[in-house]
Amino acid sequence: NYDDKTTYGRYIAHINAIYKTIFNLRNQRATKLYQLNFEELSGIQQDRIKKEYPITLTQRNLSDK
Repeated sequence: NYDDKTTYGRYIAHINAIYKTIFNLRNQRATKLYQLNFEELSGIQQDRIKKEYPITLTQRNLSDK
């Protein structure tokens, strides 16, 4: 739920946690498929995993109704 008293720092901490989780999932998948870290993969291999674990962040101002 939206809370207009959420600090910017707390908001950023949540976004960072989401990104960290997705990066960890991508790295686990890379290790399982290719026995390499995600960063070590070719662009094509990275794209395959990115399709499985995409990152799409959409922000919206809830006060604009």
